[in-house]
Amino acid sequence: MTNEVDVQNLIEKTIEHYNKIDILVNNAGVLELGTIENSSLDQVKVYLLLLTPLLHVQFTVKTFPFWKWLRYACAVLLSKYFHI
Repeated sequence: MTNEVDVQNLIEKTIEHYNKIDILVNNAGVLELGTIENSSLDQVKVYLLLLTPLLHVQFTVKTFPFWKWLRYACAVLLSKYFHI
């Protein structure tokens, strides 16, 4: 999910259904077809150093306004880069 509007809609629908978000698990990952030997280092950098952190920050920033009224909240950030 790289579209900010989609992220905002998902968060709002979750709040509407559950009334809160107290745990956010950002489980971003990229799946590449082919072997890692055929990937360039620049390609891996784009996914791991640019796209994945951007997704983590985007979800956390959009969720934060709902957290400030909670007594506790937790964010878990996971990143993966797969080749098949």
